[in-house]
Amino acid sequence: MSTFEDVNKIIFCEKNFNIVKYKFKGIELWPLVRENFLNEFIQNIKGSSPKEKKNKKTLKIILIHIIIIFKNTINYKIKSSKWKFKKCDLFFLSSYSHYFDLISGKDYNRFIDPYIEILKDRYSCSKYVVSDYEKKINPLIPCLHISNKLIKEIKFSFFFLFNNSLIDKQIDSIKSELDIKINERYFKRKLFEIIANYELFKKVLKKTNPRVVFLIPYYSTECFGLTLAAKELGIKAVEIQHGKNGKYNHMKSHLHQFPKNGYKLLPDFFFTWGDGFSKELSKYFPKEFTKHSTFSVGNPWVTKCIEDFTKVNKKRLNFLELKKYKKVALFSLQPLDYNMVFPDWLVEIIEQNKNIFWLLRTHPTQTFSSVNWKDCDKLTNVNIEEASSVPLFYILKNIDINITQWSSVCVDALEFGVKSIIIHEEGKKIYEDQINKGLFEYCDNKNELIELLLHTKKNKIEKSKNIIIDKSKIEKSIFDFVDAI
Repeated sequence: MSTFEDVNKIIFCEKNFNIVKYKFKGIELWPLVRENFLNEFIQNIKGSSPKEKKNKKTLKIILIHIIIIFKNTINYKIKSSKWKFKKCDLFFLSSYSHYFDLISGKDYNRFIDPYIEILKDRYSCSKYVVSDYEKKINPLIPCLHISNKLIKEIKFSFFFLFNNSLIDKQIDSIKSELDIKINERYFKRKLFEIIANYELFKKVLKKTNPRVVFLIPYYSTECFGLTLAAKELGIKAVEIQHGKNGKYNHMKSHLHQFPKNGYKLLPDFFFTWGDGFSKELSKYFPKEFTKHSTFSVGNPWVTKCIEDFTKVNKKRLNFLELKKYKKVALFSLQPLDYNMVFPDWLVEIIEQNKNIFWLLRTHPTQTFSSVNWKDCDKLTNVNIEEASSVPLFYILKNIDINITQWSSVCVDALEFGVKSIIIHEEGKKIYEDQINKGLFEYCDNKNELIELLLHTKKNKIEKSKNIIIDKSKIEKSIFDFVDAI
């Protein structure tokens, strides 16, 4: 499947079926069905689509789950009673996977941290990280880690013992009536993790009592759970845009059908980078629909990048060796299958064009070993380590061109006068509007890419008008919103 095919199927279902009728304990399941499409797409491009696996109920397994519930419930009560929470105005949920940049030697969340920096002097802000494992991080803006391992294990056992048949009926109905494929094991796991995080955040929010919760992305199990808990407690939930959300986005496009009171799993508000993103997301919202709204706030991270660049430690950029090369090209990787990250024809271009310095930047979810570098890592005109660890805006300011399959780095690059070349069919579909307007180029072969590399120049393109980067406008929008809440 492709993004284009998936979204067309989603549109067909939303236009022709009563998708809001599928519920589990009052929770509408359609957002989770959409996320199932997204997960299958991601697994397919990674070449790791999970196999279906049925869990059989035997007396031994039933007893094990009863013991897990009993033991972990006691441990959870003991552990959670020791958590110390402070009341706050604004609650931010972060994620390990979103620590993309190092600033002053510390982890910086490019989506949430700029908001906290704007708001912290006027409101009390609390930042949390939730996961089922401990991982050492060194955040620039402090955060409190909460483990959800025990509550997830409890809810899994409850699901297995008491809810399997109930959710099975819903899944069977969705599959047969809508004629779509669902990975049942994955779908159930997501659902019990949402319920687990809901139970966790209900406890946390009662203690912290914020006006607003901010989160990204809304469709992770942690954020689904936080949104569910916030809505029950009358707290507004806001998702901060963290990447492209064009018309072929699994979770943020073609929302045609809504429950009367809105989806329990969708945030009340979507903060976007600008009007174009807001319009794409809310295009099919019913008129005067107030349960979910978009706000064109802007991208404070890009604003910070542009402002802070004058303060950059030039030693961090020594690896670029700018004077030695005719051009500097960035290749923003996507988390594809091990052998599919680099088209062979692109490898040939990198090897043959020694007058171009190539920065190969891994995706945040990739490790060095998850990519078949096809010997590119051995070339003298290639850098991977610094290209993947130095803050992105340092790099965007110093490159001539960006190449990618479909990474939203190409959207950021526009604000630095850098043009992008899309080299994957998925990217061609996702960015077809930008390609048609001449903001991006598209090619899928060696000769065309060489020609584009030769003739594409920096600062000769029109900057994106969709992204708001004016600092005063961004701050006013954020303050006005929070004050109104």
